[in-house]
Amino acid sequence: MSWLVAGLGNPGSKYQRNRHNVGFMVVEELARKAGFSAWKTGAIKGAEITSGMVGRTKCVLMKPLEFMNLSGFAVQRAMAFHGIDIAKLLVVHDEIDLDFGIVRLKQGGGHGGHNGLRSIMEQLGEGDDVHDRSSGPAGQRPGRRWVISCSTHWLPSGSLNPAYDE
Repeated sequence: MSWLVAGLGNPGSKYQRNRHNVGFMVVEELARKAGFSAWKTGAIKGAEITSGMVGRTKCVLMKPLEFMNLSGFAVQRAMAFHGIDIAKLLVVHDEIDLDFGIVRLKQGGGHGGHNGLRSIMEQLGEGDDVHDRSSGPAGQRPGRRWVISCSTHWLPSGSLNPAYDE
């Protein structure tokens, strides 16, 4: 089964190098390093998509093109289109509360006030603990989405626009 890696950000050149767009930057770099095909629009309304293999794992990378607080719509559409289970969703977003240079990976949990995560959680249909509503084997807990929170201080010098990095 494929993984969906959703890098959160805001569309448009005005926000391109904004630290809030670290999710876009991470999936773009992953696509570049893994040799994925060019980003495409049209298959999923409101998103740019590329796909390929990371090691032996099929991955669909996406950048929702709706603003951060609406990104859940495109994520939900991409999951439905590609038949991806919530347990195979990885969301990459900025995190102002992390110390310099820290990247955190967590499974499940709340949105912590992040509007992109809030939108995804609302669209996937659960409260603070998003999980797949489909039934699984008896006694087994449903899957939960994974989240990477990034402090943007690790990005290369000059990669952010200082006007939006305040």
